[in-house]
Amino acid sequence: MADAMAGLAYLSKTNGTGGEIAGAPEDFVVEEITREGKALSIDKTIKTVGAPGEYSVFALQKRGWSTQDAIKAMADRLGVLPGRFSAAGNKDRNAVTAQLISCWRIEPEQILEIEISGLKILGCWKSSKPMEVGDLLGNRFRIRITGVKDSRAAGRVIKETGGLFPNYFGPQRFGMRGNNHIVGKHIVRGDFQAAVEEFVENGEEESSDSRKARQAAKEDGMNEKTLELFPRKLNHERTVIRHLVRRPGDYIGAIGELPRNLQMILVQSYQSYLFNLMLSERIQSKTLDPERGVTGCGLNEYGFIDPETGGNEYALGRMIGYDTPLTETEEDVLWNEGIESANFRIRHLPALSMRGSARPLLSNMKDFRASARENRSVMLEFELPKGSYATVAVREISGRDKD
Repeated sequence: MADAMAGLAYLSKTNGTGGEIAGAPEDFVVEEITREGKALSIDKTIKTVGAPGEYSVFALQKRGWSTQDAIKAMADRLGVLPGRFSAAGNKDRNAVTAQLISCWRIEPEQILEIEISGLKILGCWKSSKPMEVGDLLGNRFRIRITGVKDSRAAGRVIKETGGLFPNYFGPQRFGMRGNNHIVGKHIVRGDFQAAVEEFVENGEEESSDSRKARQAAKEDGMNEKTLELFPRKLNHERTVIRHLVRRPGDYIGAIGELPRNLQMILVQSYQSYLFNLMLSERIQSKTLDPERGVTGCGLNEYGFIDPETGGNEYALGRMIGYDTPLTETEEDVLWNEGIESANFRIRHLPALSMRGSARPLLSNMKDFRASARENRSVMLEFELPKGSYATVAVREISGRDKD
């Protein structure tokens, strides 16, 4: 699997704990912090008085489910479309998580009656508004890392950085195969054939039938015979190949057949990759202060670094788009990548054009605690603002790929 984060700079100079995140769902616990500043708790029932409205909001606890797969399973059980559901954000599959979700025109009693293995409803109430993306302050984490060399190093790293860490996009951003940003780069450059080939043909850490199908596509091309080899679970790849069988050579149309949100994810993954490169450069050049003429940000009332909170204490970086004024560092990164900011105006698929946005260069951990456990493991507990990745925070603490 491609490692989109390989070689990125660390903020801390202190040697980390070593080790890696343990593999069981119980080793990665995520509890959503609501916009009111209250954290949900695993296995804790919520009793809330709601407000009259067409929506039911419920606290969902899940184990071994992605948020979207859990929503689909619940929708199937209720006999409605998944589009009736919405969440503030997606939570990891290989984890135990608690989050708020809303559903339109389904009564709380119907939600509370759902019984699906790995899912648990902690409470449900009426609301006049649905949950929307970003409708949270952050998340509380409890993560166990194993193979630790020095459990006390966690405290030393936090002391050095003051709980700050690079606000990189984590590996989840780049997909299970770690190549979403590569597909996105080809789309941005307008090389849709290369985008399709990367999307369909490349994948290493997959099941044998998936690897066999991808290899066949690479060697024999995307045709009806190849299509038959692709398992049903690779439904997006099948969609692309099916289009090319009907319309050979129409690579733009093949990408356009993918769900719109997936198309957006691919381009945004490349934006994220560029952001990570630029942030790494600024860490190495020690230029993390707000730049002249560029707005910074401050801490919100909860104590998280927040791009929507005014101030100049923390620097904002850029998610490059066609309307982004570039710094010298950004120009250098784009030059090395062989693209220009104007390339983010995607002529053949205009809906994928990206204007650009801002993101804090640093994030902060709140209420950090580390405790040594048996078998050379450490339990880390901390809170992060929305949009920040726990895997990146753990990377800073473990320093597992430092030189």
